[in-house]
Amino acid sequence: MSNPGSHIDLFTELPVRLYSALRTIRIYPPANPQVTKSTEYVTNALKEIFQLGKKDITIGSSEQKILINGKPLPEKDQQRAQIHGLVELFETLQIRTLTFRPTFSTSDCGKLLEILATASGQFGPEAPVPELLRKAGLTSINVDETQYVAIHQGERVAPEGRILPKGSFLQVSDAELVQYVLAESGDDSHYVTDLSTEDLQRLFTTISSTADASEDSGISDSSKTLKKLIQRLDEKTGPDEKKVVLDRSAAALAGMNSDLLARLLTALPQADTSSTLLKKTVKQLDKNRLEKLLIGIANTMPAGTATDSISFAEALSSSDKADEAGKITTRIQEAQELIGLAEHPTPSRLLPSLQQPDWSAPVLVTALRQLVGGQQKNSSPENFTNLLGRYEKDLSPTVYNQVASKAGTRIATLDDEELGRILVQRFKGIFGRQLYGTVVAQMSDEKFENIAQELNLLAQKKIDIPLGTLNDEEVQAAYQRLMQTVRGEKLRAALALHQQQREHEQQQGREQVREKIKQLLGGDLTVLIDDHFIQNLPSGITQLLERGKQEAVDHLLTRMVSGLRTENIAIRRGCAESLGRTAATLAEAGQWQRLDKLLPALTMALPHMEDLQAGFHTLNVFERLTRHHIEQREYNRAVSALDPIFDLTVYSDDRTVNLAQHARNCLDRLADSILLDPLLENIQTDNQDHDNSRYLISRMGSGAANFLLTRLGKSEIREERELLLNLIEEIGKPARNALLLLLEQDAPWYITRNIIRLFRTIGDPDCFTTLAPYIHHEDIRVSRELVQTIGIIGGGARKQFFLQELPRASVELQPLIVRQLGKIHDEGVVLPLSDLLIKSAGSPHPQTEQLQTEICIALARLRSKKAVPALRKVTETKDVPGLDDYSPAVITAAESALHAIESETTVLDESNKPANALQAQRLRKHDPLAEKEAAILRKAARGHKEEAKQELYDLVISCARDKDFSNAERLRERIYEIDPMALTEIIRSGEFIEKEKTGAISPNQLETWAELLEKLDASEFSAIYHELEERTFASEDIIVRQGDQNDELFFINQGSIKVSYNKDGRDIFVSTLLRGQIAGENFFDASFWTVTLTALTPVNVSVLKSESFHRWQEAYPGLENKLWSFYSKCNTTCALLKKKRLDRRQYERTHLSRKIQIQLIDHNGKPIGRGFRGELADISLGGLSYLIRISKKENTRLLLGRTMRITIPIADDPGHLLLEGLAIGVQPFQLLESDFSVHLKFPEVIDQDILQKILG
Repeated sequence: MSNPGSHIDLFTELPVRLYSALRTIRIYPPANPQVTKSTEYVTNALKEIFQLGKKDITIGSSEQKILINGKPLPEKDQQRAQIHGLVELFETLQIRTLTFRPTFSTSDCGKLLEILATASGQFGPEAPVPELLRKAGLTSINVDETQYVAIHQGERVAPEGRILPKGSFLQVSDAELVQYVLAESGDDSHYVTDLSTEDLQRLFTTISSTADASEDSGISDSSKTLKKLIQRLDEKTGPDEKKVVLDRSAAALAGMNSDLLARLLTALPQADTSSTLLKKTVKQLDKNRLEKLLIGIANTMPAGTATDSISFAEALSSSDKADEAGKITTRIQEAQELIGLAEHPTPSRLLPSLQQPDWSAPVLVTALRQLVGGQQKNSSPENFTNLLGRYEKDLSPTVYNQVASKAGTRIATLDDEELGRILVQRFKGIFGRQLYGTVVAQMSDEKFENIAQELNLLAQKKIDIPLGTLNDEEVQAAYQRLMQTVRGEKLRAALALHQQQREHEQQQGREQVREKIKQLLGGDLTVLIDDHFIQNLPSGITQLLERGKQEAVDHLLTRMVSGLRTENIAIRRGCAESLGRTAATLAEAGQWQRLDKLLPALTMALPHMEDLQAGFHTLNVFERLTRHHIEQREYNRAVSALDPIFDLTVYSDDRTVNLAQHARNCLDRLADSILLDPLLENIQTDNQDHDNSRYLISRMGSGAANFLLTRLGKSEIREERELLLNLIEEIGKPARNALLLLLEQDAPWYITRNIIRLFRTIGDPDCFTTLAPYIHHEDIRVSRELVQTIGIIGGGARKQFFLQELPRASVELQPLIVRQLGKIHDEGVVLPLSDLLIKSAGSPHPQTEQLQTEICIALARLRSKKAVPALRKVTETKDVPGLDDYSPAVITAAESALHAIESETTVLDESNKPANALQAQRLRKHDPLAEKEAAILRKAARGHKEEAKQELYDLVISCARDKDFSNAERLRERIYEIDPMALTEIIRSGEFIEKEKTGAISPNQLETWAELLEKLDASEFSAIYHELEERTFASEDIIVRQGDQNDELFFINQGSIKVSYNKDGRDIFVSTLLRGQIAGENFFDASFWTVTLTALTPVNVSVLKSESFHRWQEAYPGLENKLWSFYSKCNTTCALLKKKRLDRRQYERTHLSRKIQIQLIDHNGKPIGRGFRGELADISLGGLSYLIRISKKENTRLLLGRTMRITIPIADDPGHLLLEGLAIGVQPFQLLESDFSVHLKFPEVIDQDILQKILG
């Protein structure tokens, strides 16, 4: 069932609030007021939703999307940063759904958030989340480990086990996944080639963890399972499929925990495939991961152990990392020998090596990794201390200083978990303290804060991870040691200094506010330019009220109101914002009479408020004042308080779009039954408050519409239903969504018909999709209403819809559909109507006669010569004796239609004249410009060209004044059609349009883009400016994501934007873009985005679409080069990416010139169109580029994102090689010759031997 329209925002906001509260509890201690506020924010949302009658509220995650009660959030909301964060949290904690029950309290919310925050820390949860909830006694929330997976758009979700689409394994258990791959589930078609890299990682993790699995898990021991898996891979896959699976498997293994990976690789069976998989996996491991893996293998399978598994050392010796692995293996053995010495003296044969920092430092790191890994049999704090003591005892200070520096630098690069395990140990002695200090100094800020946070949580027992024999006191001591380092002291000192400065500034601020209040009372309005004073003035007024200084308060308010009329913009803004914030304070104090007097001034102040918070405060005051007066039955005053809110929702512009949304929220809050019940009673009883009550309800928006619709559904009195429908119609557009939702519910036919009728006045083309299915309603009266309503509001979708429904509609409905088709001035409807007229021939019948007559009238309206043959066939039947295919009335209608087409006179069926006039009026109402344009062209067609030319000129001027420049330009071109020699009108209208365009640019925009204006002339800037589309983004919103195919250019008007690059799942900061800069290299060349843009603060951008810009290239041929020059100057993203080595070129490119054949293919690998030839430019293991000639640069984007099959000639048999890749960029190569380079990325890295075959 759909959610009520006025509460849709609550369902959307709930997951956002949940994630925001989770972030807050991670940052602040539990007693912090911010945590309490965030917790209440979540529970308040749930309470409001439960009040709608919902029994349970379920938040679920499926296919990287968040669902509420089984329905996905809108796509726009899915892109919010908080939603992405919640999806990641669900994946990390393996949560499929969270279900809240009505008993869920604020206390429960606090416990839940603390559990989730702790469980999602670096070391993961100590137990599955459901178990943690049970331990905490949380019965008001349930974690469902069954995942709900959306099947197709528009379908309801399906629970686990119900469906198993090929290639989708998120909804099956781990054991079922293994059985699926091994075909133990009874279906031989199930196979590993269906699995993605993520699925394979699940598979291997499950197999490697089966040592403790129960017998009923359906999984045998890991060695047997892997052996069977490798056998199936060898037996049932060809070379190409096998390579794909092995590449994916290697990527999956490389991403696994090192201990699990060691256990798995040592269990691989002896086979060539196993050896290949091992080599591919090892190739993807960095130095630290490889050493950790080899340490794990050394502990899992000591040297000389007999096994049926693969010879790990033998396979490793023939891999690309054989030399490196050999050195690491030797170092592990040397480290083990040092550890095994315990307190015994160092053998003389080791002392020379120990004196060499290049030997002793790496061996020390390897030994420490073994000791803290927990797998070394000699692991203990004593051995850790002995090892450090040995280095201090056996080495001179000069040498051990060098060792500490080298080893500490290397240790600081380890992952957070392993580094944390090392830092909790006691670093005794001079050498130990020096090593510890080096490690801490070399850590990144992020690492330092993460480890400090985890140690703090451990010390507070909020998380529990195995740390050997360390107790709580030792963990607390480790945390204190870390914070007592230079970095820790600096952090602590910075916080203390900040607190002192803040207290000092607050005291100074209070004194300044008192002094400036005195100045304001003395008439000095300039103090209201100070933002700090504006924000603190309300607290000063509160103190005056508490001390009974009523006259002083009134005097201050008078000063602020008088400032609204000053010519000084800064003072006017300050006065406006001060009034808004002060009004909020007065509302808190219940100063209703003062607020009534301030109401006109507040309304006048609202447009001058640049600070959104001040505007929000003002609207909240209007809302509270309206509520107060309605509760006191002072309806006349309530109307005055409500009007400013309503007006803002109707007459907002780009500057006030955020205020308008807040105003709609205010109306939604006002529209509750406590206020609406007495208003409706006043209307029904027709008492003295009838008019004001009706006015108030009509302006309370969608919330009031929901209230009235609920009453409508329960009403059994016809007069009451008519009244309610009239009230809903008076609400107008805001009632639209509520009506659409009500349509989805079961209701009597007359309710459905009446709702559809309302859409004639409050609907628009956006309602078409929801309304259209009702043409098939079981009651013909609903269908009739639907046809007429779609005829009025259907927009461009009407034609196709009516043509599609006409053949299958009932005989009662067909004439109505034909009538609507006749009003669509499109020749595309002429032939279908003509065909139907001929096919309907036969013995006359009243219903057939009505249909044929309507067709003739429609064809007459359309006035198309294409209708003549069909109409003549009808008229000619009267001359054939005995032929009665058409009645005399139909023949007369056909003759009249022919006459109308041939003479272009208007024909109107007199019997339908009132209805037709009404429909025409409705059409003009929805598109008056089109009606004016059509009337002018008809006048010109009748020979009145001078009059038509002047009227068209006036219409151009009118559109330009209304800032409708698109239509103004289009209509100006039509002057040529009427009179090609009307040079005066054409020139004057063009000058007027340019003048209006220039005047429409605000001074703020001119200031922001002053540097750009230095490169462009006024007409060029104006051409761009009026193609811009304004967008706003909240803090942390993703503006564009890395990998998007977006060709827009972003002009930053306000705020700051973070540029980041995602590498291996980690976001790397690149730079910050500010006001007056532009972003969007893909605007100039066809390519995918290489970075992500995220709003750091609230951001306002103007967006120039590529297709909009290209319309001006002919008029301003140098404009693109000027824009590119400005972009290159102010945006250094590309240069920074290269500097940080973050560009896409991961593999070395080899230049190679060779003729190749290119073929576009679809997702099934089938060719699209004809192939073409190009010239190979370069190639690497990850992709290639080739040259091609394209006549128009804008056509290059047609290749972007396409999959291509490349045929490359080679010397070996069979003489050519096929490669497939995705086009990720198309860039100019030789523009003068229209040559472009197309860059392809291979789906998987190709083997070195394949590359060698191509290179020859």
